[in-house]
Amino acid sequence: MRQFAGSLICGLLALGIAGCTHIPFLEDSPNAGLGTTGFVKGFFGGVAADEPQAVLAGRDVLTAGGTAADAAVSVYFTLSVTMPSAAGLGGGGICLVRNADNESVETLDFLGQPSSGPGRRVLVPGNPRGMFALHAKYGRFEWREMIRPAENLARFGSIVSRAFATDLALGENALATGDPGPYVRANGKIVGERDRLVQTELAATLSQIRARGGGVIYAGPGARRFSDDAERAGFGITMRDLEANLPIWRSALKVPFIQDTNLHFPMPRTPNGTLAAKMAAMLAADGRMRGTKGSERAHIFAEAIQRAMADGAAGFHAVESKRVIAQPKKPQQTRTTSYTQLDTDYAKRLFTGFRAERLTQLAAGGRESFPITAKGGSTSFVVIDNGGNAVACALTMNGSFGTGRAVPSTGVYLAPFPENPAVRDLSLAAAITDKSFGNKLFFAGAASGDAASQAVLTELGLAISYDPESKIDEIAASAPRIYRDLASGITYTETGAPADVRDGLIQRGHRVETTAQLSRVNMAFCPYGLPAPVSGCRIVTDPRGFGYSTVSE
Repeated sequence: MRQFAGSLICGLLALGIAGCTHIPFLEDSPNAGLGTTGFVKGFFGGVAADEPQAVLAGRDVLTAGGTAADAAVSVYFTLSVTMPSAAGLGGGGICLVRNADNESVETLDFLGQPSSGPGRRVLVPGNPRGMFALHAKYGRFEWREMIRPAENLARFGSIVSRAFATDLALGENALATGDPGPYVRANGKIVGERDRLVQTELAATLSQIRARGGGVIYAGPGARRFSDDAERAGFGITMRDLEANLPIWRSALKVPFIQDTNLHFPMPRTPNGTLAAKMAAMLAADGRMRGTKGSERAHIFAEAIQRAMADGAAGFHAVESKRVIAQPKKPQQTRTTSYTQLDTDYAKRLFTGFRAERLTQLAAGGRESFPITAKGGSTSFVVIDNGGNAVACALTMNGSFGTGRAVPSTGVYLAPFPENPAVRDLSLAAAITDKSFGNKLFFAGAASGDAASQAVLTELGLAISYDPESKIDEIAASAPRIYRDLASGITYTETGAPADVRDGLIQRGHRVETTAQLSRVNMAFCPYGLPAPVSGCRIVTDPRGFGYSTVSE
C-alpha cells in the first residue's frame, strides 16, 4: 500500500485540475500485487465526487484491490484536504452503505451533536469517527494507508481545483471575520484556482489520525487537548461531548420498485428527512410518471414533493425478514434483514386527488418553509466496487468553512450546529437500488447543496432506473430540476429551464421562481447489475459543478 500512496501523491502534486479530463493510471504494473495500483484488471468499480483529486485517490484504492469502503475513506480524507470548506474534519455527514456479502443496505449517521459546554454552540466533529466506523466494518486495507495520501497532500501541498475555489469564495466572509489560516494570502486575497496550498496544521492532525485511528480526538489525551484548545478559542466543546459523539449504524428506508428491485434511502433524524423515500414510494406505486416529460413530468414531481412533505414520516413501519441463503462452497445460512418501509397501498393513497391539469392546493399546516439558498459548505460522493458493494455519502460544514474559525494548532474548522436540523436532513441525500433476489447493485447516488437535494436525487434516480437504456450523462445534465416548497407555495426551477416547462407549470397554477442551481449530484448506474461479466456501468458527476468521475471496464 505504501507504493500506491507514494505514486498517488507524486501524480497529484503535478495536477492543476480544473474540470473533467481523463487522467491515466498513476501506476499500472503488469505484476502488481494486492495493495498496489493496477492489481485489479478490467472493471474495478468507479468513483464520482465534487472534487477531482479525491476521485483519483478513491480510484487508486479500487484498482489496488480495495473495497468500496476503503475507497470511500480515502476519498473523504482527500476531500478534507482538497475541499475542507465542505468536507472538513470538523463537519459531519451520512452514508448509505451496501454490503454485497449479506445483501444489506445500512445508514451510517455521523452528523454529530451540539456542544454542551460554555462558549459558542457548535457541531461536535463527526467525520473522522464516521469514516473510522465505516472502515472498521467494511474495510480491507490498513487504515493508515487510506489516510497517508491526504496527509501528504496537506503537508507538501495540493493544487486548488476549480471546485474548491468556487466553494472557498462562498466562505470568504466567514474566514475574514474568523481564522484565515492558509486560505487567505498575506495580501488579503483568498487562494485561487491552481494555487498551491500547504496546510501544515491539518497535516499534523491527519498524522495523528493515521497513526492512532479515527478516535484520537475523541478519547484520551487527544480529546483532552482538543477540548482544551477549543475552550480557549471560545467554543463549547467538552471532553464529554467528544467521548459521547459516536457514529450510529441504522437501518435504511426501503421502497419496493420495479422487477423485484428496491430503492433504499438513509434513515434521517427528522420527519422531513423521509421526503426522498416517500416521494419514491408514491411515484413508484402510482406509476404515472413513466413515459411523461416536460411540464407534465415537472408537475407530477412537484405534486409528489408537496404531498410527501405534508405527510411527514407517517406510515413507515419497521420490518424484519428472514430467508435462507445458499451460496456455492459456503454453508447454508439464515439471513435476517431489518429495514423501514412504507406500504404500497399507503403510498398510492397519497396521490389521491391528483389532477394532471391543475396543482393541488395543500394546507401548509404551520409547516416551516425550506427556501433555496446557496451558502456552500456541503458535498457528496459515490463509490462502487466490482463486487457490488457501494457507499454513497453526503457531508456538510453547515456553510462554507462552517464558523470560519479553527481549533488552534489543529487546522480543524468547526461547523455551527444547524438552527434547523430538518434543513440539514433535506440537503443531504443518498440512494441505492438493488435486486431483492440475485444480489445485484443497479444504482447508487448522493446529492448535497440545499433543501432540494433529496427531491432532486429522487427525480434523477427514478428517471434513470425506469429505463435501463437511459443515458445517465444526459439525465444528469438535463433541465429542469424541480423543487416545491410547501410552506411558501413556490415551485423552483433552474435558470435555463425550457420555457414550455415553466409556462406549463404556471398554467397549472404553480407560482414559479428560478434559481441558479438545485443541488449537485453524483451517480452510478449499472443497467445489468453488479457483479456481472460485463458491467456496462456509467458513473457521472454533476455538470453543474466541477467534480470528476472515473469508471473502468
